[in-house]
Amino acid sequence: MASNLVLVVDDEHLIRWAVSERLNEMGLDVVVAKTGAEAEARFDESIDAVLLDIRLPDASGLDLLVRFLSLRPSCPIIMMTAYSFEDQHERAYALGARALVPKPFDVDEVAERIQQALNGG
Repeated sequence: MASNLVLVVDDEHLIRWAVSERLNEMGLDVVVAKTGAEAEARFDESIDAVLLDIRLPDASGLDLLVRFLSLRPSCPIIMMTAYSFEDQHERAYALGARALVPKPFDVDEVAERIQQALNGG
């Protein structure tokens, strides 16, 4: 049985590394991107879930959310943000985000959310 593949998109190296390590420990495969352009290049039919920062240096995570879901409507996308603007949260959910996690976050909690999303929850 093939492992699920998760795309982790964040411009902060430590976040990409910590989440990737935890997801690998859970038996999931991970591909990372630090920019919107890298994320778009890596997003394809092999991606089973996405963990996506709302603010990237070259793109809006919300715009990427819309693009990714237009290509793969069933792909669960979990958004992350260090900013607590209520309108961003509402917009992310309205655009189809499965969940939104605030930064800083507990890596185990984020990993559990990703696993739940992969299991259809």
